[in-house]
Amino acid sequence: EQVYNMRVNIADSALSALLVWILIPRMGVPGYLIVIYITELLNASLSITKLITLSRFGGISPVKAVLRWAALPLLLSIGAVSAAKVVTSIMPPLPMIPSLVLSITLAAAIYGSLSAISNVDILFAARKKACVNSVNIPNS
Repeated sequence: EQVYNMRVNIADSALSALLVWILIPRMGVPGYLIVIYITELLNASLSITKLITLSRFGGISPVKAVLRWAALPLLLSIGAVSAAKVVTSIMPPLPMIPSLVLSITLAAAIYGSLSAISNVDILFAARKKACVNSVNIPNS
């Protein structure tokens, strides 16, 4: 695993140097922010994939684990922020700070609700599967 981590870090550094060389002269600070975002995303995704592969998270595949623990929260976040924007757009205009506080509070509440609903569905499916697997059918 240490050799894998070393390779990931070398690839991350090489990509970072290449992107800095290409993007900084053309874009300046926004280019550097793009470099950081891309290289950190690459490093994190490779490291998380290796972690999931090694640990097997309860026997589920790495793809399902990434979908459940990364893609689902991302989609819930996007949905919550979008819903909060829709709600605040139909309301009368507020000053900047109260509007920001309201938007963040709404997004957090909607995210919490969506997260609770999705976790209940995941837990229900897991319990149902466990119950089905634990039922002993007598031989006839």
